[in-house]
Amino acid sequence: MSRRLRKYTQRLTQLGIARNWPSALQILAEMRAHQLQPNVITYNAGIHACGCSCRWQHVLGLLHEMREVMLAPDNISYNSSLTAFERASQKVKAAQLMATMQAERVQADLVTLNAKISSYAQGSDWERALLTKSAMRERADVVTYGASISACEKGSQWLSALHLLEEMCRVRLQHNAIALSAAISACAKSSRWQHALRLFHTEAKKLADVVAYSAAISACKKGAAWQFALELLRGMKHRGPLPNLVTFCTTMSACERASHWLVAIQLFDELRGRFFQPNLIAYSASISACAKGSLWQQALHHLSELTSQNLQADAVLCSSCVSACEKGSQGQLAIQLRQKGCLVTPGFRWSHVL
Repeated sequence: MSRRLRKYTQRLTQLGIARNWPSALQILAEMRAHQLQPNVITYNAGIHACGCSCRWQHVLGLLHEMREVMLAPDNISYNSSLTAFERASQKVKAAQLMATMQAERVQADLVTLNAKISSYAQGSDWERALLTKSAMRERADVVTYGASISACEKGSQWLSALHLLEEMCRVRLQHNAIALSAAISACAKSSRWQHALRLFHTEAKKLADVVAYSAAISACKKGAAWQFALELLRGMKHRGPLPNLVTFCTTMSACERASHWLVAIQLFDELRGRFFQPNLIAYSASISACAKGSLWQQALHHLSELTSQNLQADAVLCSSCVSACEKGSQGQLAIQLRQKGCLVTPGFRWSHVL
């Protein structure tokens, strides 16, 4: 390798680690302009930088370019590309790339197989994910198990998820937040919220991970166990980890679904007091709570707010606004909402039509 090429390669490697994909592509273009042929290492650095930023189209372009200049992509090239497709939820592209690897007889390593399982998980193909994991035998690591449990979660296979957690113990692999959160969600999706909470309290709570807490609160929501959801949120506020927008929204939804509308509205106010920007889920839960409490003015105020933030009211949210007006004896407003489909211009105030 020439001194000049080595310098470019080192610079590209640094950009790849920094995930600075625009600069990485610029360096590759600069090399070509100076008639300096990039090698596999420089291309891999560019693919890594683009892949970490979910720029899967650029990844495809670089792979194509490698073949055009008669460079054969290696394991690192393919693994970085698979990771890019996985992060961008491009499961079809990932499957096509794995088929290309097999056709070119590129040996799949642990990173490749883990990416393969993650791709199956994104496609809710839990059976193929578990088959791939089983074929790995003793090669499976914590990432393998986390991806496999995520596949079970998406397929609502709660028993398989729990069996994988038990297997991790048998092979002396430490449970991590990803595996535990996925297992908790798998239980919740299958209406096994008690199992989810038991798993959280026995295993996940000590990790103090916000994703695990959110998964447990979501399980409470599905099981109409709003008191437990509130208890978990209080624990986060007092002992950590600090709750985020997801945990607040999920707890609000749990309380609203259980018809504890006042608590849901209080949580919405607390959310704003913590300087979180409400999203559509938060507004939807709050407006539904307002409907149950016949608070039609507050419901319409929230509708105006979310519209001013360029958020689009969906059918469920619109129905809640109509219900709030009907329960508040505002039949005319309810008719107007139905006619408008809750489509109001930014800055619109319902006080104008009262």
